[in-house]
Amino acid sequence: TVAELDGAFGKKIVKKKFIIDEETAPIVRKIFEMYNDGSTIVKIKKYLETKGFKYSNCKVRTILGNKKYIGIYTHSDKEVLNAIPSIINEELFWDVQKLLEKNKHSRSRLKTKTEYILTTKLFCGNCKDMMVRCKWNVL
Repeated sequence: TVAELDGAFGKKIVKKKFIIDEETAPIVRKIFEMYNDGSTIVKIKKYLETKGFKYSNCKVRTILGNKKYIGIYTHSDKEVLNAIPSIINEELFWDVQKLLEKNKHSRSRLKTKTEYILTTKLFCGNCKDMMVRCKWNVL
């Protein structure tokens, strides 16, 4: 949908305005609450899969960092407060931002035994996180 492509899961665009999507907004709230309560992005991704949403870890991270969920709209590097309806409260959003920053340097990111030439040089175009190697198990 247009709202998902715009990075505003939990909201819809109606007559060129954001409105809260009452079907998916509770899922957005749950995502933030789960992360704030200690769930990992992988666990949140699995939760979303049980609800029928197939998102990557990067997409979950993008949702957790999206200021639209507290009503801040960004355009041309300018932030407009209360420009769109908020889904979660600011306190929860900023608590999650602190956890994301803290977890950015978690031990699991440092425990690889192999040196990859693109480590610290390749970043996601959506969430700006460092790209990481994924191991695929092919049966």
